[in-house]
Order: sequence, then structure tokens, then C-alpha cells
Amino acid sequence: MDLMAIRRSLMMQQMSRLPTEYQEVEYILATGNQYLLTDYIPKRYDSFKIDFAPTASSASYRSLISAGTGNYQLIILLTGNVTATSVNYLKYFSTGDAATFLSPMVIDQRYTMELKDDGTLYLDGQRLGNSPYGGQLDGNNVTLSIFRRRNYTSQYFGKLYFVEITNNGIKQMELIPCVRKSDSKPGMYDTVTKTFYTNAGTGEFSIPT
Repeated sequence: MDLMAIRRSLMMQQMSRLPTEYQEVEYILATGNQYLLTDYIPKRYDSFKIDFAPTASSASYRSLISAGTGNYQLIILLTGNVTATSVNYLKYFSTGDAATFLSPMVIDQRYTMELKDDGTLYLDGQRLGNSPYGGQLDGNNVTLSIFRRRNYTSQYFGKLYFVEITNNGIKQMELIPCVRKSDSKPGMYDTVTKTFYTNAGTGEFSIPT
């Protein structure tokens, strides 16, 4: 580990938002087989923020976040080739067709996707589209998945840096990438519910070295 990496590690330890049993890291990396299945059930007027970086040029039908599978559902889905024809497919508690819009990305570049409580979507502060409210989530599978669509098996290829959910300004979830020190297990720690989420798919998340 070089001097810069050591300094960064020490700084993260000093600034850690986590209990001493966990070591905060910069990100966790999914390679198409890993995802998070949380206990959180999205509700009306939630706002979502996710910091991520795509790591593969082709990631068809792979979701950043997803909940529900019926007429009313939450999903931010990236389709097609990430670097050329990536289409953001947004459905937020609404009936009918989802909102779609072109947004090519750069591999290994970090982005911030924000879904506001009025159904508008932003990528690095630039508004991309709008999907109006239609109701609450329905069906049985309503808890939030990250890096996987609930009724599909294709996971995302990318780095996950941060996830935050707020409702009327009150923080509902804050996920921080980390490693559990006792067994070196990587995952995301929710500072709100004090819950540690690990891979719900196959294999294991990777972390920076």
C-alpha cells in the first residue's frame, strides 16, 4: 500500500460513521452476480440518492434500485450499452409506461443519481425525466433491492459508493460501504437502522485494495 493509500485509510478511520466492528471502505464492487436485498419498503414521497460507477460497457436490463413488480413499482433501470446507448428506464409508483431517456456514461466514472420525491430524476444534478405518482407499491415483493431488478436475475456491473433515502427531510436509510472486521465480509452498513447488509447473490463483493 502506497503512502497516499495509507493516508486515505487513516483519514477514513478517523471520519468513520460506523461502529468499531466495521471498517469503512471507498466502495464495494459488483461483477454481475452480487446485489443487496434490504428490509426497507419504499413509500410515497421518498427521495433516493445513489453514488455509483458502471464498470462494464454492456449492462442491459440491470437496475440501480428496484422494488415491487406490479403496476405500481419503483425502478431505475439501465438498458443497452452503457457507453453509447444507455437508456434510463424510470418507473416510480406510477401506472402505464415508464419514462425513458438516453444517458450514455463513461466506464469507471463516478455518478450521482437522484430520484426526487416528485418523481423527477437527476444525474449529476442534471434533470433527466419525470414519472408522476400513481399510488403506492403493490404486490408482495416490495422491499428495496440495489443493483438488481426484483423480478429479474441480471445484476449490475459497478461500484457502489453510497445510498441515501429521505422522506420529508428525515433520513430513512444511509448505506455506507464497509467490511466487517471479524470475518472480512464486505457489504453496506445502514447507519439509521444499524443493519449490515451483505451480498444476496452469488460470489462476493470486491473492495478496493
